[in-house]
Amino acid sequence: MSDILGVYARFQSKAGEDSFVSSERMAYFKEYLWGKDGKGGLSATLKSLPGDYGDGLDVILFQFKVLVADGSIAEDTKIENYRPKEKSIGIWIEIAEDNFFSKNSLERTEFIEKEIIEGLNKIKTRIENKKLKVDTQQLIADVRQLFNK
Repeated sequence: MSDILGVYARFQSKAGEDSFVSSERMAYFKEYLWGKDGKGGLSATLKSLPGDYGDGLDVILFQFKVLVADGSIAEDTKIENYRPKEKSIGIWIEIAEDNFFSKNSLERTEFIEKEIIEGLNKIKTRIENKKLKVDTQQLIADVRQLFNK
């Protein structure tokens, strides 16, 4: 099993509104990411990857920005710079009513899979530029297989 993929959630509020993200939505999305007991959900699925993907990159962190109210994340900031101390890269994914909460379970899974695969494809260049020895092709193939079980 591999710990290379991790998840994090940030709950966004509208300017001047402290409770834009309802407690029900926060609870639902937290359970989606980590399960009821904190040991399941998407996080556990991603951690069930079968192997070792190389050296130089310990964590690819999928950072979910939930209910973006004032526009979207700029395309050039969706992929963060490589952090050499942590040996990590962050990938932001926006979660909102129209792309997640209004969808059925299958559509949600398809959306998350698409965003994760796109993010992994986007970091290939950064990984190559930093001369990190990470088998992104195998990582992407294994992630696709996880979602198609």
